[in-house]
Amino acid sequence: MNLLLWTLTPVLVLGPALTSFAPRVMAPLFILCSLMTILASAWQRKSFPAFDKHLAMLFGGIMAFGLASYAWNINQEEVLGKVGQLSAVFGSIVFLAPIIREMSLEDLRKFGRLAFYGFGLGLGVYLFESFFNSALYNLTHPGNTDVPDVKHNKAAVLVSLWLLAVAPTGLLKAGNVQRLVFAGLSALTFFAVFQSQSETAQMIFAGLPFLILVLYFLPARIGMTLALSCVITLMVTMPFIATGIYKNTDWLNTTFIDRSLKSRLEIWNQASSRAFEKPIFGWGLDASPKLPNRDDTSLLYEENLPITHLHPHNAPIQIWFEMGLAGIAAFCGLFILLYGRLKKITVPMAQKYGAFFGSVLFLYTLAIWGIWQTWFIATLAFSGLMAYAGVRYLVLEKDAV
Repeated sequence: MNLLLWTLTPVLVLGPALTSFAPRVMAPLFILCSLMTILASAWQRKSFPAFDKHLAMLFGGIMAFGLASYAWNINQEEVLGKVGQLSAVFGSIVFLAPIIREMSLEDLRKFGRLAFYGFGLGLGVYLFESFFNSALYNLTHPGNTDVPDVKHNKAAVLVSLWLLAVAPTGLLKAGNVQRLVFAGLSALTFFAVFQSQSETAQMIFAGLPFLILVLYFLPARIGMTLALSCVITLMVTMPFIATGIYKNTDWLNTTFIDRSLKSRLEIWNQASSRAFEKPIFGWGLDASPKLPNRDDTSLLYEENLPITHLHPHNAPIQIWFEMGLAGIAAFCGLFILLYGRLKKITVPMAQKYGAFFGSVLFLYTLAIWGIWQTWFIATLAFSGLMAYAGVRYLVLEKDAV
């Protein structure tokens, strides 16, 4: 097996299992395996490893902005550390993307097989944790009484991402037996998601059939363009949508959404209002934990408790608040770059899968956790690279026929 596959095996096979009871392990595991793979690539090439110049320029610009924002950042004590963490994750993407692009069909088939095994192992560990009262979590976190979001919801979201990331080798280009196995694991994943308390994951999974049908039946380029248009529209307008819902609807008394989503609406409105105060460059990278309260009190409690949070639980709003229009422009540029690369592919199924997985990743960032939480951004990065390997596999598999 290719040396580069060996260096990625720990995160491919063990990553899903370990994150089922210790989600925060994803960041160090992903960065360590990436570093070993980059060094192995340099050793094989006998030269500096290949890297993606366009991604390097985009991510480098974002990190340079983060450093520059130290001058006006309201969270100066943490921004430099966060820039270092994000640089490690973004740097991994910059170097791993060309490595995956240069893999042969056989290497990508093995990559997909390892990822499939890892997903199955991760799902098994998650179900074990569900039925045995988080035994592994309690063993590795003695004395910790974390809420269900840490014990179950994070793992449920990760398992759902692994399922979708292995679809090219587990479903789209697989034999009948493997497809039956994939169908069974899919059913168990749906069970895992809907028995968790992650309403975001449940809403996304409930909408998956519609998203799949739309992208499957639309011509590939139309579906890709529609997905990109929706993403950019939400990136630009999300603060206006959030404040509009808060001010112009009876969200507080509706029974359509539960208390946790109502709390999200309060947080989104508060963060959006602060974002409008500094719309060009924002309040500084990773400034969300110090978001000015302005005496904002929650309407969900009789005690008039202040609205407090570590992050807005919405990536577009967080980027607006911390980086302003400059950050929004940078990330829209990233999405347009990825769209342009997908558009050059001549295999419609690969294009549709790329648009589908990218849409799901973006949807997950709209209501859960902070986009800069290192374990979360590392999860998004690695699952995105897994999906990229799947796209490459579908392309090469088609060319080999």
